[in-house]
Amino acid sequence: MAEPETQQDIRARGLYKFVAMKRSQPYTFHAVLVDVDHRLRLLLSIGIPMRVLKLVSLASAVMLGSLASPAQSENRSDAFFAALSHVPARLFEAEETWQIEFGDTRAVLPSVQLQVESAPFVVDPSVVALARILPGRMRFLEILDGEMDAAIGIGPADIETILTVSHLPLSVDVLSLRAGAGGRLEQGLLGAGFDRDLRGERPFLWRGAADFGVDFASRDLGNPFGGDLGRSARLLIAGDRVLHAAAWPLTEAMAGEDGATSLAQDPLLQAMGRALNDAGAGQGALSFAFLFRHADGSAVMVADLSDGAALSGLLILSAPDNTGAETLAAALTRNWTVAESLARRAPYAAMFDGAPVISVVAGSPAAVVLRIDGRVDPADLLLGNPVAARLLQLVLADDLGPLVAP
Repeated sequence: MAEPETQQDIRARGLYKFVAMKRSQPYTFHAVLVDVDHRLRLLLSIGIPMRVLKLVSLASAVMLGSLASPAQSENRSDAFFAALSHVPARLFEAEETWQIEFGDTRAVLPSVQLQVESAPFVVDPSVVALARILPGRMRFLEILDGEMDAAIGIGPADIETILTVSHLPLSVDVLSLRAGAGGRLEQGLLGAGFDRDLRGERPFLWRGAADFGVDFASRDLGNPFGGDLGRSARLLIAGDRVLHAAAWPLTEAMAGEDGATSLAQDPLLQAMGRALNDAGAGQGALSFAFLFRHADGSAVMVADLSDGAALSGLLILSAPDNTGAETLAAALTRNWTVAESLARRAPYAAMFDGAPVISVVAGSPAAVVLRIDGRVDPADLLLGNPVAARLLQLVLADDLGPLVAP
């Protein structure tokens, strides 16, 4: 049997065919709402009838209310690690920097529904919930007026969680769907021109002959699986779990390596998970998380926690051991009010309302949690978690240096 392709082999082929797009870059999850905000406000400002917006029917309301809450899990990180368990660690090597994005529509729906009641227009809560948790490589997705349903057979209310792990051009997605939605997705993709083949006795759906291929004639902005560029797609739909990538070795690795070491077993990611579950992280379910795992063995995560009307933004930083974590926590406490952001030229404290709660989560590796609490603004449907969005802006702008300086 042929040896499986190494990560370098896959990347070499991917880089050759990869088309860099600005929309594929990391982003703040608030930016997704800016896109939706512009579209909705444009519709209202030019007097398009309310029927253009997708109305919330009685059936939709019942369906949303029946969604299982992630808060019922023992730990708020359970859904995150359940998705990570499908990603073999060998695909993303420790000596490189890569990123993880995770979102859970079930966690964000309670706060969205509070805002829907005060909104000046009628909109499906599941549309807003999905917009808030889309990863960067899916932020092109058009979902306001049934585009996604028409393209792939399922809609925003059918998606529970999305995990994306990427080190471009390598990127893999793991989706969790509502019970029964997997069959409708398969039929929708077959109707959209995907083929179905058995590989290793498992039925895969695919489009595009070449791995990492691009076919602009196949673009469909209602299709989250590479529809922005008509990218090649290889999917395995296993019940209500969907594994997706743009190359066969990636999808087959996720589908066929029972017993292989997964990212859920990565010690550094486990340390970040302990921090998410720690009492110092406060209350609320995990709505969205963005994580960089750096080549130097460190990690930084921004998390959005939702608890109905309450919200929290978390900045979680790894440390090699408990001593390093205590030192880092002391630096964060000392620098918060006096150190200046390089981008804003103002103290970090001036960027946020309220003082942070800083705690250490012991372990090897250890972690430090900086938490800022807030409240959902019921008057603005399109405002997500501004605290988490500002923290993520600091991370993406590489603007934490003065804050963590010893």
